Amino acid sequence: MVTTNEMIKSISFGLNEQLLMISAMLAGLIGSSKTTIIYTLILISLSNSLPDTISYYQNVYQDTKDEYESVKISSYVLMTELLTSVIVLLPIILIDKPKVAIPVTYCIICVMSILNLHYLIGYDIKETTKQFVIYIFIVGLIYFISKESKSYFKINI
Repeated sequence: MVTTNEMIKSISFGLNEQLLMISAMLAGLIGSSKTTIIYTLILISLSNSLPDTISYYQNVYQDTKDEYESVKISSYVLMTELLTSVIVLLPIILIDKPKVAIPVTYCIICVMSILNLHYLIGYDIKETTKQFVIYIFIVGLIYFISKESKSYFKINI
């Protein structure tokens, strides 16, 4: 039987993985067309969710040796990551201007990340802040690398 702790752990894992991945990818897509952003984020979200689910299943199965429980627990990862993708993509899909949609999307990502870190993972304010700063650093680094790479390789997407 899946415990509440196992369910929360898998949901938190899915949220962390998807929010950080989408944030980083979105940073690399700043300046791209709306359709390019939507297409890329959908493709990357699916490409990220399925391997994460398989990896989570393998880790749980290694600990429990119970296929049914492992599938059940890892399905929370898949559902969480797919639902997270939909929630995060909605502003980009519904708001016509990417210059407005992207900041709204980042606000949603920030709120979801902080709630996940503080309430699901159970970090105190200090640790939540520290983790959040790490997330911002990763997104900023991806933005910088993407911007420099586009310039160096003369890529226009």
